[in-house]
Amino acid sequence: MSQRYHTETAAIVPGSTQTVAGLTPARLVTGAFAFATGSQIAIALAGAILWIAWTGGTPHREASKWILLASSTPWLIAALILLRITWSYLFAVLELVLGQDLDQSGMIGDITSGVEQIRLIPVRGTERMIDQIPEEDLLDFIEQLPVKGISGRSWLGYKLSSGREVDWEYLKQLCQVLEKANILRDRGARKSGYLVTTDPEEIKQALKLQ
Repeated sequence: MSQRYHTETAAIVPGSTQTVAGLTPARLVTGAFAFATGSQIAIALAGAILWIAWTGGTPHREASKWILLASSTPWLIAALILLRITWSYLFAVLELVLGQDLDQSGMIGDITSGVEQIRLIPVRGTERMIDQIPEEDLLDFIEQLPVKGISGRSWLGYKLSSGREVDWEYLKQLCQVLEKANILRDRGARKSGYLVTTDPEEIKQALKLQ
């Protein structure tokens, strides 16, 4: 008799290190350069606003000074956020170059530092379930990804191995499993997102289905 499983989300345990699929040092350096440029622009704008506020470059100095100071705050916050992202990209480059998981996140080249993964927890039952999805449906879904991709239109009405037809709600459940494993990214209300890999074997390995 087979066991039934459910899943829970957990940080990847240091020691089971993986490399983020599709990332290269060149791509990360390009991203770091873009974010660094954005942070410099934000800092320059914030600095210009502060300079105008303190040097009296506007009429009615007292009345406008505090308005200018307040308006510089979002630019300073944006600069700090962009600098933090830039550092994450550069740190990921260092991990890829050295081939080591320096931040002990369980992933080499991970710019999110804390990738979630699926853990299968055995419970009593006769059917193996993953996030309330029959394993056979999830495997069928994974095997069809290279052909169908992740677009809703290509999946609606498709009959999976259990006999259930895919509707929007079931597709959302299937995609959430991939999102938790960091296989599917940037999916939103009006965005299909993108897959870091469509290779069924890689996906099944990430989900510990093998």
